[in-house]
Amino acid sequence: MNKHVDARLFIRSDSRSGRLYFSPEAKFGGTSSAWDISEMKQKVRTDVTNLIPFCHAVLGCDTTSHLYGIGKGKAVQLLLSNKSFRDSAAIFGDKLASLDDIVAAGERALLTLYGCPDVPNLDTARKLIFHRKVSTATTFVHPQELPPTQAAAKYHSLRVYCQVQIWLRNPVDPLRLGWKLQDNEVFVPIKTDLPDAPSQLLKIIKCSCRIDGCDSEKCTCKKNGLECIIACRT
Repeated sequence: MNKHVDARLFIRSDSRSGRLYFSPEAKFGGTSSAWDISEMKQKVRTDVTNLIPFCHAVLGCDTTSHLYGIGKGKAVQLLLSNKSFRDSAAIFGDKLASLDDIVAAGERALLTLYGCPDVPNLDTARKLIFHRKVSTATTFVHPQELPPTQAAAKYHSLRVYCQVQIWLRNPVDPLRLGWKLQDNEVFVPIKTDLPDAPSQLLKIIKCSCRIDGCDSEKCTCKKNGLECIIACRT
């Protein structure tokens, strides 16, 4: 057996039979199932098998980010059962798709994967899922459990399209599809086009002056031209 391995998926080839096997990485201490790709192709409709590369890329491969907590099997099941998901996935196989169509299709697909097909956008879905988890969680909510922001999903979708087109052997320009050049020689992913946080939040500081000390020029807030806030002196 020969193996090509990334962090989440094994594509195994049997040198004797020439067959390929699709196998998710086993969880710690567990076992992993293996899907014979040739048998899958015989049992599943062609319009579904042609979309398997999208499932691999959108949920994480060597060049795209992994979506926490969502397995590739779920995407395959959606291909079989959900026409809207298939329609979104099909855009990524279209070598003439526009950037706007790619971004829109990627967001629709991600909303479906996160169980929010009727929610208008990912930012709203993040809020809804956060509220849902907070109301039932016994500990704090991990950020990776939430869907990506719209801005992050845009570049993820572009990189997914780039990778699928490369697998289809169509020419692409990575610099238009979620990548940038660093030091004029290394491609690095564009994660988002938004700041880490609103500028007002990034500017918030608090002083530790005593109750009567905030009028002093030594007050950290005053030095930075800011008004003291309720968190000061706590």
